[in-house]
Amino acid sequence: MVDPMAVMARLIKSRKGNVLAMCDEGVLGKKYSEGKIVLDLIKHRGFYEGEALDESSEELKRMISEADSINAVGKRSVRLLQEFGYDVSAAKSVQKVPHLHVYKI
Repeated sequence: MVDPMAVMARLIKSRKGNVLAMCDEGVLGKKYSEGKIVLDLIKHRGFYEGEALDESSEELKRMISEADSINAVGKRSVRLLQEFGYDVSAAKSVQKVPHLHVYKI
């Protein structure tokens, strides 16, 4: 059963750095589009699907702190990054679903 309050999070570790894919569970598995812009969370489900975590979980906080780059989809995921001090002003929305890429330099 989908918990619309959970955040799906997956930390992908590589030699080039850690990528955190996080997505509100309530939007995962859906496709959003506006004109030529498409946010396809059906096709890219495997990238975002990970652990279903409560936004206050220590595991999610650890993943955010270890990430070198973050792909976040959904209001809850983007808001959570803002609470961690990230500038989310560059977030783009497709059918009111925000999407943000963050790169730590």
